Amino acid sequence: MRPLIAIREFLALESAGGILLAAAALAAMLFANSPLERLYAAFLETPVEVRAGGFEIAKPLLLWINEGLMAVFFFLVGLELKREAQEGELSQPAQIALPAIAAIGARRLRDPALCPRARARMRQKRPGSPPFPPR
Repeated sequence: MRPLIAIREFLALESAGGILLAAAALAAMLFANSPLERLYAAFLETPVEVRAGGFEIAKPLLLWINEGLMAVFFFLVGLELKREAQEGELSQPAQIALPAIAAIGARRLRDPALCPRARARMRQKRPGSPPFPPR
């Protein structure tokens, strides 16, 4: 009975979601870079189906994670940002300036359309070749 109480207390923490997310990311990195990599890849290719009458969606687990769970994750992040901007720590313009500048800078570096260096690099490439060299 004691483990159930400990689990309930942990899940009641405000940081529980972030801790679980970090633990899952760490576990995924460890599995993907270990001798168990093939097992991990096979797990991600596991077919997952949703059926309702004649309607059916059957996709690999990786697609459900990338498309479904990530959409839910970013929806929740957006709700949290909205709450913080309306009544939380980001409700004052001075407090939101640094995170906003960091977000705009990160977006500019990631999107070739917004970064002049990346745009120039893409123009130098032959048609049909990838815009960035493989890692």
